[in-house]
Amino acid sequence: MFFPERMQKADLVILKNEVEAVSKEVVKFGDFEMIEIGPDKLKDCLLNKTFCEAELSKYVEYDRRINFLLTYFENFFPKFLSESSEGEEDILNADQIEQSVKEIETEINQYNQQAETLKLRKIQIEIKIRQINYFSNMNLDLSKFKDLRYFYTGFGTVPLNSYDGFLTALSTLPSEVHHLGDIGDDALVFFALPRSMKDKMDNILKSVFYREYGISYDLEKNAKSKLVAYAFDLSAAQDEEIWQERNFQKTKHKTVSIMGKMKKSVLYHISMSNLKGEMASTQKIMLLSGWVPSASITKLKRVVEKITENRCVFMNEKASVVMEKEGLVPPTKFSNPWFLKPFEALVGTFGMPNYREIDPTPFAAIAYVLMYGAMFGDVGHGIVLALLGLLILSIKKMKPMHSLAAVIFYIGLSSVLFGFLYGEIFGKEEIFKPLWMSPAHHIMDILMIAVAFGAAMISIGILLSIINSILERNYGRLFFSPNGLAGLAFYWSLLYGAYGIINNVSVPSFIWWIPVGAGILIALEKMLEGLLFPQHGEHAEPVNPVLGFVELFEAVISFLSNTVSFMRVGAFALNHGALMSVVFLIASGMKDPITQWIAILIGNIFVIGVEGFIVGIQALRLEYYEFFVKFFRANGRAFEGVGINKENAL
Repeated sequence: MFFPERMQKADLVILKNEVEAVSKEVVKFGDFEMIEIGPDKLKDCLLNKTFCEAELSKYVEYDRRINFLLTYFENFFPKFLSESSEGEEDILNADQIEQSVKEIETEINQYNQQAETLKLRKIQIEIKIRQINYFSNMNLDLSKFKDLRYFYTGFGTVPLNSYDGFLTALSTLPSEVHHLGDIGDDALVFFALPRSMKDKMDNILKSVFYREYGISYDLEKNAKSKLVAYAFDLSAAQDEEIWQERNFQKTKHKTVSIMGKMKKSVLYHISMSNLKGEMASTQKIMLLSGWVPSASITKLKRVVEKITENRCVFMNEKASVVMEKEGLVPPTKFSNPWFLKPFEALVGTFGMPNYREIDPTPFAAIAYVLMYGAMFGDVGHGIVLALLGLLILSIKKMKPMHSLAAVIFYIGLSSVLFGFLYGEIFGKEEIFKPLWMSPAHHIMDILMIAVAFGAAMISIGILLSIINSILERNYGRLFFSPNGLAGLAFYWSLLYGAYGIINNVSVPSFIWWIPVGAGILIALEKMLEGLLFPQHGEHAEPVNPVLGFVELFEAVISFLSNTVSFMRVGAFALNHGALMSVVFLIASGMKDPITQWIAILIGNIFVIGVEGFIVGIQALRLEYYEFFVKFFRANGRAFEGVGINKENAL
């Protein structure tokens, strides 16, 4: 849990005629990240590589087309995911994939064409109805407008995003424009201006993508009958649209299973192509290398030996040995229990721990949940957050948000806990007695506790940095870094001294010599590391001691600012009560009880939404910039297995 999953390097030597069978099992196995066999090794072992670019690009193109088709299946994602991952489905070959993709593309294209035709038909009918309504209300003989000698008129549409520009351009001409409403993404307009301005007007109309629909000059003769006929046509078009949509939904229901099979098949073939592309061969044998989690290495070996009937060579070495011998760096795969999985995304946003580094996920989870609860301690608001998290977790369509929902659930429970400690429920403090203390009545205590919590967090960060330095055998950083033993002694001695001064406690005089000595070590870190541990090879060039003391000054400022930053934990605890006091103050100024309750409800929603979000960001900031920077190198890379049976594969 506190370290990434241990890895081993697996080298497989198999006969060429068994490549297909072994590759299938490796892809099905999944937890196998390929290692590129370099040109030097190929040359030394007289090996050649099998290139699969053409085959790979073919399936990548299929994947692109399928991903585009999936945009039409958004409402079916939960069903698609469940159906596509059940059992061992048959893998489609290239011809079957091509045929299936073409059939679905044809169906979707036909639907789009029919929908677009119907949409244009509806627009035409709506425009005719608007035209009848507009001109019949004017009580004019439109036949007289047919051959106007001195005026230029038009009736048509202008895209809404060009309408303001259209009006601005017409403001320079003596014209009259009437906006008859919007139809879809267009504005319906009628305009009139002197015919002498026709050329200028035509240029304007062209620039704004105006579409002319013309004026029916015989509208006054049979306006009502035409209006009734168009109304029937519009109703028929709407019914046809509903019918088309229902048919398309049925088509999607029928197609969703084959979509899952197509997607899985394409991912399978891409994995197979990638795997074969990394194999090296002679005339009779193939060599494949990759990283495998130590917990799975025995299973993979047993599977390969069974398929090949022991006609193979399976060699595996621990990652630590491979790092020393070959200089290869293993990938990082988290190995946290299920209840910590949601917080891996929080760590991953900052960076991926390297293989030798402590996995900060457990520390990040505990710190984030505690800080959030301390800053947003309220029983009622915490229950709302916890229920919101549970609600999202219960909705299958929101599966991509389930990790976030789990975090919301955890911080909601933390808020409930601190709400009982603070004695707050929906901003009210007098309902029950706090189990600990009320922030509003113990302001300095809350702020000092927040600073003490920050000092503990920074100390844990330095201790984790010390452990990481030992694991990485970086003894210069271990002994002399601000985040090493020297930094820990420097920080703790100053904390003890500050505690003595604040509480008027006598501090032994030797305590003040500790930060002096530790500060000198920090200032001379680069020089001492180069002298005592030259094997690191990081400081071959001469080191300027002056720069070391500048870095010491930066370290002092960093320790101070990092520690003080944690005061915001207490400040937000105070801020929560103050915000809710404002809500109740506003509500108390209203005479109607119903209005008061509405104001309180809106205020609570605002506080939960806005303050809850801000507190989440602030807790994340403290974790990243005051805690993680002390120990987290974040220079690793994530393990990427070739398998397709993963949650994120689809």
